[in-house]
Order: sequence, then structure tokens, then C-alpha cells
Amino acid sequence: MAGTDRITGKHILALVILTTLLPLLTMTHTRAAMLTPIDVTTIRDSQTIEANTRYTKDETRQYSAADILRGDQDQTFLTHDDRPFNFGISDATIWLLFELKHGDRSTPDNAIANLLLHVNYPPLDHVSLHYFDRNNHLITHNTGDAVPFAQRPQAHNTYLFPISLEPGESRRFLLEIQSEGSIRIPLTVWTPNAFNQHNDHSLLLYGIYFGIILLMILYNLILFLFIRDRSYLHYIFYICALALFQASYNGFAFQYLWPESPQLNNPAISVSLLLMLFGGCLFTRTILDTATTLPVLHRILGALMLFFAGMILFHPLINYGTALNIGISVGIFSILMIVSAGILNAVRGIRTARLFLAAWACALVGGIVLGCTSAGLLPVNSFTANAFILGTAIEVTFLSLSLADRMNRIERERTQAEKLAKQALLDVNRTLQESNRIKDEFLNTISHEMRTPMHGVLSSVQHLRSESDPAKRSQFIEFAERAAQQMMMQIDCVLNYTELQSPDFVLLKEPFRISRLAESLDHLFRHQAQAAGLDFSIVIDADVPDLVIGDFRRVQQILVNLLGNAIKFTRQGFVCLTVKVVTLDKQEQRSRLLFQVSDSGVGIPADMENVVFDRFRQVEGGFNRGFGGLGIGLATSREICRRMQAELTYTSTPQQGTTFNFVVEFPYSPRAHQNQKNEIVQYDWQQIAANRLCLIVEDNPVNQMVLKATLNRLGLKTLKASNGEEALTLLGEQPVDIILMDCQMPVMDGFAATRAIRALDNDRALIPIIAITANAMSKDRNRCVEAGMNDYMSKPVDTHELKEKLLKWLPLRPSATVISLAAKRDRHS
Repeated sequence: MAGTDRITGKHILALVILTTLLPLLTMTHTRAAMLTPIDVTTIRDSQTIEANTRYTKDETRQYSAADILRGDQDQTFLTHDDRPFNFGISDATIWLLFELKHGDRSTPDNAIANLLLHVNYPPLDHVSLHYFDRNNHLITHNTGDAVPFAQRPQAHNTYLFPISLEPGESRRFLLEIQSEGSIRIPLTVWTPNAFNQHNDHSLLLYGIYFGIILLMILYNLILFLFIRDRSYLHYIFYICALALFQASYNGFAFQYLWPESPQLNNPAISVSLLLMLFGGCLFTRTILDTATTLPVLHRILGALMLFFAGMILFHPLINYGTALNIGISVGIFSILMIVSAGILNAVRGIRTARLFLAAWACALVGGIVLGCTSAGLLPVNSFTANAFILGTAIEVTFLSLSLADRMNRIERERTQAEKLAKQALLDVNRTLQESNRIKDEFLNTISHEMRTPMHGVLSSVQHLRSESDPAKRSQFIEFAERAAQQMMMQIDCVLNYTELQSPDFVLLKEPFRISRLAESLDHLFRHQAQAAGLDFSIVIDADVPDLVIGDFRRVQQILVNLLGNAIKFTRQGFVCLTVKVVTLDKQEQRSRLLFQVSDSGVGIPADMENVVFDRFRQVEGGFNRGFGGLGIGLATSREICRRMQAELTYTSTPQQGTTFNFVVEFPYSPRAHQNQKNEIVQYDWQQIAANRLCLIVEDNPVNQMVLKATLNRLGLKTLKASNGEEALTLLGEQPVDIILMDCQMPVMDGFAATRAIRALDNDRALIPIIAITANAMSKDRNRCVEAGMNDYMSKPVDTHELKEKLLKWLPLRPSATVISLAAKRDRHS
């Protein structure tokens, strides 16, 4: 198969090579003493005369036609078999010597024999016929594609020489051939009538061929104007180059386009060959979509296109024979790549590739048949002589069909894509409608869930104003506090859910105590569980490390969601949080903990496993539920677990209860255990807080008052500033130990104020700054840290958390003495 591809590649790129190599390889010669004359009376229509012709190669061009015709060089001439002469690309002058005779005088037919000598190879540069006339004068007819067309003995795209012999006459004829390109010399003697019939058939065939080419060009050009697909232009480019090559190679371009410019003939053949190869690679890349299907071959074809374009650009600087040799050699490889691309895509079941491959196969088979015919391996007839013309005609037709098939396939794919897009659009519309419905219901739900605890806060405050009984006042205060905490839990849940949709979500890695986590959860849920008549408990195994490193707020949010759901969906029985050790790596100091939330509630049906973690879903479905809640707790918890690389699973039995298992890994401290006392009481807080001055930078008067009261209760002195500029002024007047900085303030916000403080050139630039802000997202904390703040707290401020932050940062500076505080009390209080 590989050998066949090489042969056909040569014919596709340049018919001249395949039609000459085989006869060259099979040429045999011996020295001959004399010529064997050809009796023209035996020629009925035509006769090839290679077997009766001797030849010689004149490398130095030292011979003359007259000397050869007189017989002076007979010893240098060689005989040849009956195949056409094929000398490849050669710089030598080729001399062909043959003799014709007209019977003898005794023959009854005494008419003069008028014949035509036909050299059927148009690319020859110089073709001269020499002979002596009856008066022994040397007659020379000069022609070739390097000679103006008007000088030809007969106007024809090939080379015709009229020959006339009288009865009994015998005459030697000498052909002199020179050419830059390939030299192939098929010799035939025709009778005029037979040649005219043969020529009419050839012209009809060529007319049909070029008519097909023109029809395909116009048809596909019209399609391009309507469809605007560049593959049509690539196809047109290729078949135009093919037509130009055929016209140049067969002499029609010289005969009809530039008969007075023979210098264009050789460049036209080589350039049109390069253009045809360039167009073939270009069209292959487009029709087979090799960029997607065969990226490696796509790049190879692209490199070949660049090579052919460079050859065309620098063609004037390259010898014609060299350009032809290089073009043919690289062209063979390009043909192999084109055919390989067709085979590989056809194997994949692409029908367009099958049509494409069939098109190239027709051209290749036509080239093989023509080459074998020229080499004498096949008989000469109308089919074999015109096989390449027929093959390329079928090729351009099949390529047009493959192009049409590709467009049909693209149209089918486009229609299918439109259907899919339409369906996707319908799905999106339904999703949007469902999303809008969920959004509206969510807003209604969140309004209900927020208003309920807010009602508890406002009602308790109203009762406090009119209630004088201390016990009842204490009870209303407790109600208001729990309602406010419940509302904060709802707000945190919404903020967590919103933040998880943002790329700015960040997990913190800070030390916190499991016991502290348990205390906060107990404080949040014990009274709520007891009010619902449930037994609430938190159990921490003794081997659980107390001090771990992680994101306290995220872990707390997950457990708040799980415990909140457990209490909400349990009408009677118990709710229990158990903390256990799954694995404990003492060498790496990493612990894998299990937080297990169990209840005796309604449970989760088995068919709800796929939706239990969906947002806005409860086991009953919809928002008209008896259990309340926002419906985003489990969805938020699952997403936080995913970000923490933790596991969240559950087991449930309907009407018997549910157990959620939250497994997460933390680094831990081996020196801190659950049964240790709280870290804060390891220090003498009164001694730490004594004579410490805290600057409160807050624009809201209520927040100023609350923070001042909290700090005073903790034993710290305070100064107040309403914006960053005031803070900078006070900082220059007082030896402040720590700053609580709001972020959003008029005149100068907390970020600008912090940067200004850090830019000071004295020790005040090192004062610890803790952000106190209502912005509770991770990106807000990161922004505070980037501005130069040491720590971060979100509003409302928890007293216990504030005390921990102060304990963390106050020891960094020695105790300061309040200077002239009494004198400035009226100003700053």
C-alpha cells in the first residue's frame, strides 16, 4: 500500500515524474551499426517509432545536426526498446535519429506520403527537427515551450511536424531536445486524418474537463456568497490551482493565455504545482476539521503550507529544475499526509472523510494508470491515455460532494444544537421561575423567622418599661436576650450561606477550645430544648483534645444548624451532642474528631436522601411547614464541610430519630485537655486590666456607650473618638494601650486610620488594633488584616470573646499610666 501511495503521489504532484521513472528504469540499449527504416506505407492511422529510433546524450553539446545526419556520429547512438524515451531532469542535449522510407518505386501506390510526427509532451523547452531535403539542404523546424507559439510548424498545444515523402524516397530525421525540466519524448507518426479525429476527441475531453472545473468554481462560489463558509473558498482555490496546473502542463495555457510569453511556461508549471499542493493541504485542514480531530496532522499540514508558500515567494531565485524536484519530493509527503488524514477520519466513521478519501483515490488511480500507460505497461486507448484527466474530474466532483456533506452535517449539528439550546433555555426559564418562586418564598420565610425573635425582643423591652417586679424584669431580660441570640443565629446562617457563594470565602486557622465551643452551644440551645420538653445534653469524651486549631465560627455554625434542626424536628425525647475521637496522631499532633448530633425526632424518609441537603428543602417539601426555619442550614453545613475537607453524613429511621455525623480533622495541642481550667483564669485579669487605656473609635453613640460600659466593667479605662481623625489626635495626646476600631465611619474610616497609625514613626505605630465591625464576611476580616489591624470581631460584641481578645493582645505592652484623665473626662466621656 505504501508503495502505491508513493507512485500515485508523484502523478498527482507532477505527471512528468511517474510517467518517466518507470521507462527510465526499464530502458535497455546496445550499440547498433545502422538504422532500421520505417516504411510509411504500412502506417494506417498511427505508429509509435521508439523501437526504430536511436538516441545519444550530448553532455558537452559538441555535435551538429548536419554531421549526425551524414552519419559521422553513428557510432555514438544507441538503440532503445519500444517504450517512450524518458531521461528525467537532465542538462544534456538529447539527439534522436530515425529513418522513414516510402516503399520502393515498383509499388503501385505512387502518391506522395504526407504524415505528422507527433511529440506528445508539452513541457519540453526546445524541440528541433532536422533533415536534408531533396537538394541536400539542411531543413530545421524549431519549436518548444521556450519559443513563441506562432513559430510552431503547426498550431497545437503539443508538437507536430509535417513530413512528406515521395514514393521510393528514404530520409533520415533528427530530433534535437533540450529542457530544464523532465525530458520525456513519446514519438508517434500519424496520418493527418487519423490525427484530426484523435485531436477532436482529445479537445472534447479537455473541454468537458475544464467545463466541469468552471462549473464547480461558479457553483461553490455562489454557495460561498450565500453561506459565507470559508471552506468553499479553500475548495475553489484548490481546483483553480489544479486547473492552472493542467492547462500549463498540457500546453493550453501557452496556446491561449500567453502565446507570446514563453518565459511564463516553466514558472507556471512549478508555481501552479506548489499552489495545488498548498490548496490541497488547506482544504484538507478545513474539510476534515483536523484542528479538532487530528491536531498533530493539522500542525504538519500547516508546516507544509508554510513551506509551499515560501517556495512560491522565493521561486524567482530558484532554478526551475531544482524547484520542480523539491516540490515533487515534499509534495509526495504532503499527499501521504492528506491521504492519512482522510483514512484516520474515515475509520472514525465520518462520512465526509469517506467522500474525501474516495475523491483522492480517483485522482491517484488515474495517475497510476497514466504512468503505467506511459511506461508501456498498459495498452494505449482512450481510457488509459486520459485516465488522469478522468480521475481528477471525478476528484473535484467528489470533493464538492464531501463539502456539501460537511455543510449538511454542520447544519444537522446546528439544528441539534438549536434544539438542545432551546431545551436548555426552557430548562433555564423553568429554573429561573422556580428560583424566583423560591426567592419569594425565602423572603417571606426569612421575614417570618426574623420578625418572630424581633417581636420577642421588642415585647420584652416594652414590658421592662412598665414592670417593677425584679423577678419578672429579670425574666423579660432573659427572654429578650434569647430572642436576640436566635435572631443572630438566623443572620449568621444567611451570611454564611451568602459567603459560601463568593470566591472570597476563607477558612480561619486559629486556636480554640472544644470546651468553649460546648459552652456556647449549651448556652444557645439548653433553654430552647427544655422549653420544648426535651432532654438536652452535650457529652465530650475524656480523650478529646481541648485546644485545637481551626475555624471556630464555621464549626460552631455547622453544629448550630444540626442542633437547631434536631430540636426543631423533635417533639419529645432527647437531643444529644457527643464529641468523640476517631483517630489521634500524637506524632503529627493531629486529631480526627466526630461531632455526633442525635435526636428522637420525626426522622428522614428513605426517599429523601438525595434532597435532604438541598437548600430551602424540608422533608415535607415547600415552605408551608410546621417546623419553621430558613431551609438553608443543612445546605450551608454541607458546603462548609466540603471546604473544610470534612464529612457530613446521617442515618435515620422515620418516627424514631436521626443521627448526623460531622467528622473533621484538627491540629491540636497535647498540653491542653478538656478538664483544664479556662485559659483566661490562668492570669490575674484585674492586674492585667489595671491602668490600661482603651481607645474606642466608633461613630455610633449607642455602640460607643455599650463598648464603654463593657470595658469599664472589665476594669479598663476608655477614650472615645467618632472617626479616624479624632482617633489620631487622641493618640498623640494619650498613652493608649489598645484600640477598638470600627471600620465604616465618616471623615476617616477605620482602614485609613489604621494605615495612618501604622505609618507613625514612634512606638504608637505598634499599638494593638482590634476591628469591631458589623461586616461579618471573610473578605471583611482579610481587609482588616491587610490594613494593619491585629484582630477582628463582628458586632454584636460578645463580652467573653472581647475579654479573650483583650487578654491575647494587652500583654504585648506594659501597663500605661493615664495622664490627665480626670482633666479630660468631660471632653471624652
